[in-house]
Amino acid sequence: MKKAHKTKLIFLIICAVVCVGFSINKSYAKEPIMEYKFTVEDQKVKRASFIWKSCINELKNEKVLTSIDINNINSYLAKQMRSEKSEPPLKRYARQKNALRPTTIEKMVEEQIITAEQGGQLRDKMSKYNLKSL
Repeated sequence: MKKAHKTKLIFLIICAVVCVGFSINKSYAKEPIMEYKFTVEDQKVKRASFIWKSCINELKNEKVLTSIDINNINSYLAKQMRSEKSEPPLKRYARQKNALRPTTIEKMVEEQIITAEQGGQLRDKMSKYNLKSL
């Protein structure tokens, strides 16, 4: 009887160790969540934003745009790109990419943010870059 009792006790101890091992293993065996600092969408937005800024600076250096015009353009773009914190990231990126498309120049001319001549020159500068993939 003692031998059967010892065998049961050893079996229970082994089962307990295996169960504890599996529970510990499950907590550490989870697949790591990879968080990238910049997603592909974020990179597209940053690239388009850089292109806008560089084209605007070129026109400023050529004395086509004044500092008032630049402030108006920047505030218009910021307003178009603004999103709520509760908005999902993909919707936010879609809004930002839409605001940074070259078609925004026509909207700015329509809303009299910039003149038609300034818009044409800005469009010419931006036509050097491929923003269609945005």
